[in-house]
Amino acid sequence: MKKRFTTVMVLFGLISGTSLAVESIIITADRMLDVVDGKMISPAVIVVEGDTIIAVNPRSVPGGGEQIDLGDMTLLPGLIDVHYHFNAPYETVPLDMFQRTVPYSTLTAMNQ
Repeated sequence: MKKRFTTVMVLFGLISGTSLAVESIIITADRMLDVVDGKMISPAVIVVEGDTIIAVNPRSVPGGGEQIDLGDMTLLPGLIDVHYHFNAPYETVPLDMFQRTVPYSTLTAMNQ
């Protein structure tokens, strides 16, 4: 029994000590904007492993892994839509914005 327990513990140790290979994701598109040089790069290839971009337009693309072909799309790296109204409640419809004006509030207060 003690020998079996030791064998199982050794196997668990070996399994937990091995690293799982991270599969590459290769993203391709027709073109990509180089935001540093202001030029279009065509074709565009991005290699991702895990949650990290490891290569942009590498000389050789790694084999295997998942291929995502975006067709004739243009990649815009680093461009983020930062337009957001922090003070606006997201669950309201646009009409509510006009109903919270001072004249509207005055009229509704008088009706009650």
